[in-house]
Amino acid sequence: MSPPGEPDVWSTSVPNRSPTLVIVSIVFLIITTAIFTFRQRWRWAHRQRGADDLMAACAYVVLLIQTVFGGIAVHYGFGKHKEVIQPTLSRALLYFYLYQICYKLLGGFTKLTFCALYLRIFSQGSFNKLVIAVSAVVATGSLAFALGTIFQCAPVHRAWDRKVPGHCENNEAFWYSHAAFNIFFDLVVFVMPIPLIRTLKLARGQKTGLISIFCLGAFVIAAAIVRMVTLRASAGSTDPTWGSMIALYWTEIEANTSVICCCLPALRVPFLNLWRRVRDGKRRSGSTSYHRPLRQEPEGVWSGPQQSQPTATHYPTKPQNVYQVEHRSNLSGSKGVSMPSYSSSGADEKWLGRAMHFTTQNDASRSTSQEDLSRAEYELPDGLPERLELGAIYKTTDLHMSTQTVRPGSAPAGEEHRQTGVRDGLGEK
Repeated sequence: MSPPGEPDVWSTSVPNRSPTLVIVSIVFLIITTAIFTFRQRWRWAHRQRGADDLMAACAYVVLLIQTVFGGIAVHYGFGKHKEVIQPTLSRALLYFYLYQICYKLLGGFTKLTFCALYLRIFSQGSFNKLVIAVSAVVATGSLAFALGTIFQCAPVHRAWDRKVPGHCENNEAFWYSHAAFNIFFDLVVFVMPIPLIRTLKLARGQKTGLISIFCLGAFVIAAAIVRMVTLRASAGSTDPTWGSMIALYWTEIEANTSVICCCLPALRVPFLNLWRRVRDGKRRSGSTSYHRPLRQEPEGVWSGPQQSQPTATHYPTKPQNVYQVEHRSNLSGSKGVSMPSYSSSGADEKWLGRAMHFTTQNDASRSTSQEDLSRAEYELPDGLPERLELGAIYKTTDLHMSTQTVRPGSAPAGEEHRQTGVRDGLGEK
């Protein structure tokens, strides 16, 4: 409620811009609080804590205090013409003055959150030096603008009580210089890692997702530019409680979206997991409508890797008989590979030798092994069934391929560490 005798915050009996600010502040603060809480819980649950989490927490706390100061200023009549709120004008201006100090600090904390994130996930010396230099300028500049806001008038309390004799600095020049500083370093911080991300050996979708997260900062920059355009009317107004409200709307939007953006990189993994669940659910629901008939393999026979299924050449066959499989080791003479064998006659063994000849002569290119085995099956001698289950032989071939030693080192030195650092920094354990 407003003070006794003053129009209420929601009053329509006088021109009143307070309700819009209250609604904008509450809606954006709820969204920001939800995203920030989710970020912190995710990071703590996965034991991923760093300087960027501390900077994000400071930014959110400053935003919360700033929003409270804005609400108290509205309570004392900010958003109405000063003639209507003369008894509480100085108190309304006092909390608006505190609101401005918080805004100057908030911009610094959000930028430092990104800088701390870059230092944690990237290991390039030259890039880290650039990040440290930008961090130093941002921290120094934000502190300087905050101090400039505190001491904008001499004596200090003239900033909210103009009846006190003294003088104040030119608000218009000061506000424009801070807006230009804010927009420029927002652009620098958001664009800085994009060239480095493009050099990472990640899937195209992963690169696009990472770059998109940082490009969301464009909305923060757009809100800051709109706010900058509205500053002229605010700074030049002789009625600060009324004329400053349009700029205050955009200040609130910019402040909240900047905190949201500094939380998003840490939430890439849970958002990606959620997207995969939704996508897989759609695929499962769509796959129930049609099933392609597949040849049923007998139990215990491996049907090859799931990623690729070579196309076999089909030859005319007679009714099928399945030979019994007995598991014995090292029948094929493969190094360290256990291979089942068929209990069969001499003709069987002759056929098995022919099949193994086909599979081993193409050791460099194994994609045609199944087709060759099919030909071997078609050329069975008379008196034998022309269809045998070759799953065991396929299994031996694929096991031989899968046991090849892959030596790391195909990537340049330090590249594997760089990829790991990015994934760990973004929560991809």
